[in-house]
Amino acid sequence: MLSFCRNNIARNVQHLFGPINRDIVLRAADSIESSDARTIGGLMTESHLNFDRYAIPACPEELSAPVLHNLLNYPLLAPHIWGGKGVGSQGDGAAQFLARSEEDQQKVVEIIEKELNMSCLKLTIYPFPKVRKAIIPAAGFGTRLFPASKAVKKEFFPIIDRDGIAKPAILLIVEEAIKAGIEEIIIVVREDDLKDFEFFFKKQIPVENYNKLPPHLQDYSRKILETGQKIKFVVQNSQEGFGHAVFCAARFAGDEPFLLMLGDHLYRYHVEGSFTQRLLDTYRQNGISVLGLYPEREDHIANFGTVTGTWLEDNQLLKSLRSGKNQAQNTQGRT
Repeated sequence: MLSFCRNNIARNVQHLFGPINRDIVLRAADSIESSDARTIGGLMTESHLNFDRYAIPACPEELSAPVLHNLLNYPLLAPHIWGGKGVGSQGDGAAQFLARSEEDQQKVVEIIEKELNMSCLKLTIYPFPKVRKAIIPAAGFGTRLFPASKAVKKEFFPIIDRDGIAKPAILLIVEEAIKAGIEEIIIVVREDDLKDFEFFFKKQIPVENYNKLPPHLQDYSRKILETGQKIKFVVQNSQEGFGHAVFCAARFAGDEPFLLMLGDHLYRYHVEGSFTQRLLDTYRQNGISVLGLYPEREDHIANFGTVTGTWLEDNQLLKSLRSGKNQAQNTQGRT
C-alpha cells in the first residue's frame, strides 16, 4: 500500500522518520563501533532538534513538552554531558543524557534531583563485558611453607588486616575481589579441604562460641556468611599444576572474562585504592588481557617471570606484545 503526503507537515514527518532517521542511525552505529562518545552525544542532540523541527508541528499539543525542553536545555548540565534527547510520545516523556564520565554522571544526577526536583536512573554501558567472576586456585599443598602448611593450610594462615581483625588469607583475597565489584567467586580446592572451606564460608560457628564474641565480631561473623553466598567451590581431584586448577573452573566461568587471583598472594596497592579495582578498570578501558606485576630486586629476577614493552602510563601501565596479541601489564601491584 502506498501513502502520499497531502501537505508539508506530513512530508516533513515522513522525511524525519525516513532519510533523516536512517542517516543518524548509520552514523551512530559507526560512532558506537569506534567508541566515540562525543559524536554519539552530538547525534542524540541532533536527533532531538530534528524531532522538534519536523514532528512538533504535526501535533504541538502533545509534543511541545515544555518541562522536557527545560531539562534538556538546563545550562548547568552542559559541562557534564556530550548530548541528550527526549524519549516518549505522551506529555513530557523522559530525557536521556550521555555523561562525559562516571563523575559527570553523578553530577548530572545531583543537579537533576536537587536543582530540578526530578528523579533519575543511572545506566553505565561498558565497551567490553563486565568482569563478574573470579577464580581462586587454592588446592596446592604449600610446599614452600612446610611444616607450617602441615598444621594449617596456607590459605587459612591468619593475617591481621588493616581494620585490626585477624583473618585467614583466603578471606582477605575474597574481600579484595568483592570490593572491586566481583559478583561470583570460584575457589578451586582439594577434596580433603572442601569441608574446611565450606565450614568457614557457609556455616555459622556454634552458638555458644558466637555468644562470646563482642558485637562487632558477631556482625562480622554474619558478614562472612553473606560473603559465602557469592562463593562456589570446585574440586581439583588431582594436583596437576596451576593451569589444571584454572581448567577445573572453566565450566563455571563459561565464556565470560574472569579475574584470576592466587590463593596464597595478598593484593595491596602501594597508593590509596584497590589494586584489583585498578586491574579491572584497565581491562575495561583496553579490552585486552591484563596482568598485575610488582617490581623485584635485580638479583632475584632469575626466580620470576619478566616482561618488556612500551609504557602507556609512566611506571603504571606497560603494553607488551605477546604471541602476536596486545597485552597490558598493570605494574602497581604489591604481593
